[in-house]
Amino acid sequence: PLGAGWVNEQSPVMCCYSLYRLSCKWWGLQSKMESLIIRSVRRILYNMARLAWCSVDSWLGMSMEEIRAMEAQTKQYLDDIRNSGSVKGMAEK
Repeated sequence: PLGAGWVNEQSPVMCCYSLYRLSCKWWGLQSKMESLIIRSVRRILYNMARLAWCSVDSWLGMSMEEIRAMEAQTKQYLDDIRNSGSVKGMAEK
């Protein structure tokens, strides 16, 4: 758990900002489309942040070399999945 004053003691600290500009100029659909897209982006970002926070125990205390090796292993695994089989999560019905 993070204790008091952890920000002053921790180096580096990562902060991520995302800026999205959205403009839909179809009369009658503008507000619906914009809110749908914004909700979807927010959901994706929250899910990714939640996943990163929940997986912190698996990489906390690792050296940068170990983290890079884990990243390479994960990349290889994802590339293998992408290059084989059908599209997952985006298949048409």
